[in-house]
Amino acid sequence: MWDKVFGTLTVPDQVQVPRRLAMRWLLDEDGEVKPQFREDYALRGGSRLDADAELADAFANRPPALDDDVVLDLTEEPVPVGG
Repeated sequence: MWDKVFGTLTVPDQVQVPRRLAMRWLLDEDGEVKPQFREDYALRGGSRLDADAELADAFANRPPALDDDVVLDLTEEPVPVGG
């Protein structure tokens, strides 16, 4: 609500979901996005879910892998509201 009030609301065309964090209802039996959700959702990360490797990564507190074209700048300071 406040994003709309302050004019900072952005609505993505497609929600990118890390494969390891994908909700079960979103995936088919092959681990891909079900056809009825493909317009609104896409998976990020490896092409196939390796359950054992993903579980090991999760317990080792390693973040989900992103595609090569995704760059996250975690050094940028957040901008204060109204500033």
